[in-house]
Amino acid sequence: LDNVYQRHASEDSWQAYAKSDMSVTLQDDIQAIGSAQMSRLIVPRDDPNGIDGLHPASYRDYEANGGLVLGGTGRDHVTVTAGFDRQAYDPVPGLLGTIDTTERDRDEIYPVVRVDHGFFDQQKIFAELRINDRPYARAVDNAGFHRSNAGGEADAGVVWDINGLYLASLTVGYQHQAYDDPRLGIVDTPVARLALTWNPTRLTSVTGTFLHEYIEDIFGTSPGYVHDQFELHVDHELRRNILVSADFSDLPVSSSPTRP
Repeated sequence: LDNVYQRHASEDSWQAYAKSDMSVTLQDDIQAIGSAQMSRLIVPRDDPNGIDGLHPASYRDYEANGGLVLGGTGRDHVTVTAGFDRQAYDPVPGLLGTIDTTERDRDEIYPVVRVDHGFFDQQKIFAELRINDRPYARAVDNAGFHRSNAGGEADAGVVWDINGLYLASLTVGYQHQAYDDPRLGIVDTPVARLALTWNPTRLTSVTGTFLHEYIEDIFGTSPGYVHDQFELHVDHELRRNILVSADFSDLPVSSSPTRP
């Protein structure tokens, strides 16, 4: 499960991402918000035999959501949103012909309720509840499993400013997913996210993020896996309206399939 194969010299791929956000103040304490985004992403190939594909699988992700912020953007406010997300995989060429990857295609509908309570400056606590329903395009995949599922995640966290130099955010919660196929069972797992932003200068910010979460993926007889991952993001303002960014994300520190 943790094998890493040498990459073929002829193997390459590209990713793209575009997003648009909007917000409109309806009244002093009511704000309408929304966003839409499109992505082309890559699933690295984990087997070099050619039967499972001659290059990494790629997929397109479309997401849109909208809602209301009640209480404006003051210290205390409630955000209620609903969204739709669609993942559609591209066919993969293999040694035995084109591989049908539509078994991975799925939609997701999710309502989200978040409550924020601020103290002063950037200090605050928050709680969030997200419910999801994830029907797959094919009721039964190639292995004979029903992948459609429903569940949710409940989180609580805190944001605090440390001496004006660091901004830390800690989130802890719990994920629950119930699958239509009893062989995949029910997944219950804790969630943790820790982010620390450091501003060494007025023009530079460095953010490190640690994630512990459950990722849904077609993984043999398992519905997905739990992993730990570290991410690093750096922003530097060269001049007004010109921002240079750099990102780093390691391979999962540890990953293990989730068994029913």
